[in-house]
Amino acid sequence: MTPRRALLAAPALVLAAAGARAQGSGDSLVLAGQQGWLFPFWDNLTQLVEVAMRQVLALHTEVIALLKRGNIEVAYCLIPMKARIYRRFLPAGRRMAPVVERRYASLVTALRAAGALVPDLAEALGQASATDPHWPVFFRSDTHWTPVGAEICAVALATRMRAQFRLPPPAQAGVRLGSIRMLRLAVGDLVQYLPPEQRGAFGPEESPIRNVLPATAGAAALLEEDASDMQVVGTSNVQPRFN
Repeated sequence: MTPRRALLAAPALVLAAAGARAQGSGDSLVLAGQQGWLFPFWDNLTQLVEVAMRQVLALHTEVIALLKRGNIEVAYCLIPMKARIYRRFLPAGRRMAPVVERRYASLVTALRAAGALVPDLAEALGQASATDPHWPVFFRSDTHWTPVGAEICAVALATRMRAQFRLPPPAQAGVRLGSIRMLRLAVGDLVQYLPPEQRGAFGPEESPIRNVLPATAGAAALLEEDASDMQVVGTSNVQPRFN
């Protein structure tokens, strides 16, 4: 029997500890930072529930082992929290606790030890946010990354996958990314958690995004082939509108 060479990619994996408390004042679900930056309450800067983290890692370790026994490789697009990348916009006096500072690297190490491919996206996004601050990798008033951030992570993941995995050649030509256009975010999803009198200060945001160039008639998405050697499983960060 010919071994399968399917690849399971898991973008936007959230390895969050349970029981996170809001970082804002009172019962607020959002932390208002500097220069119009908003951060969600689950970007917990001070606490790490180690028991919950061990449970989550144990589950992922088991799943990775099961998939690899079926000749299915696993790659994680492990997204760092927004507050890690844009800590310079946190409110004055707010900073990450040492145990939280170490969390992302610890997760990368643990998942790699379990046999998964895990690029360091905290480094990739951090470098990009410092090199070109004009186009953020996360939306200021939203929980999600921008198309710029998505592309940076996609390139980092694909580069590692091509180097480490031996996938069969594609059966047909795929779609390509072409020229740049602007994507407009009408209102960030964190604005709704602000007091009503503060919401008017937050307007639309824009980010550059690449147009999709179909290689075959009718193609409209990057992963639309009927028979694919890579299956993408993700959360809300995996959006067709981000190409």
